[in-house]
Amino acid sequence: MPCTLNGFIACRSDEIIPEFKFERENAQTPEDGSVIWVIENGEKRKAAVFDGENKRFFPYNNE
Repeated sequence: MPCTLNGFIACRSDEIIPEFKFERENAQTPEDGSVIWVIENGEKRKAAVFDGENKRFFPYNNE
């Protein structure tokens, strides 16, 4: 299958097929404190930090 760069398989029908699927109980999550970085105008900054207890990323607030 060709790479579409959008997370879905290129399909000749009208179906929308994800490239992969996993069951939640088998899912892997990032480590607590993992960071999503953003580079804007040549400047690197933290955008979000993973909270392992809540199992989600929260926007980084440097205040």
